[in-house]
Amino acid sequence: MDLSNEPDQEQRIELLRRELQKLHGGAPLYDSLPPQFDSADFEERLLRQMLDYETSEPITPFTLLQNAGFTIADPEQLDDTALTAKLHDLIHQLASIGIYLQRTNHLSDRELYGYLYNDELHNEAHLFPENPNYAYIINLAGLDLHTVIVSGGSVDVRYYLKYYASKKERKHFARAFPKLSLPSRQKTPYDRDRSCPIPPPTSGPPGTGMRHLVVRPISGHIEDET
Repeated sequence: MDLSNEPDQEQRIELLRRELQKLHGGAPLYDSLPPQFDSADFEERLLRQMLDYETSEPITPFTLLQNAGFTIADPEQLDDTALTAKLHDLIHQLASIGIYLQRTNHLSDRELYGYLYNDELHNEAHLFPENPNYAYIINLAGLDLHTVIVSGGSVDVRYYLKYYASKKERKHFARAFPKLSLPSRQKTPYDRDRSCPIPPPTSGPPGTGMRHLVVRPISGHIEDET
């Protein structure tokens, strides 16, 4: 949507709202913005990003990487040494197109590479590799308590509680969800996350950055408790 010829900001905001509401069947976009973000500049940036997201064509990371000339080898054709090197390259190639992995330390190199190759990289997503302020984050263990409550959704937190939650947070989970059976706490068997790329700080004023989080709790080689 080209608004370069519209000098009035209020009119630009109204046009953006209308376009987004059309895409959402006329439903209201939001009731109000938080006081600290309640400004015309912030709202315009927010609406532009929402519209960019809604009107972009989804693509699989596998296709995007192939289009960029990156070859993704079949894990069945790799020995352990070669696979570890390929996984390192793949994680950094994903970061170069705005995709970042979180909480992978409960997975072996082969488990993580196999999951990415056979599953995750074939999921369509809205990606903006040309926008350094956009990050598509794949969480492979589950969410902390605050994010679970804020999201209001149903999220598998077994692996998060088992491997990543602190003793204090496990107690908070138990109080918040008294019917939840907490798995015994175990140390993660691998130490990969600290070397994984993380999203860079957003540059520009508030409302410039976008973060899209998907949660894919994946079990590792240690069997789940029943």
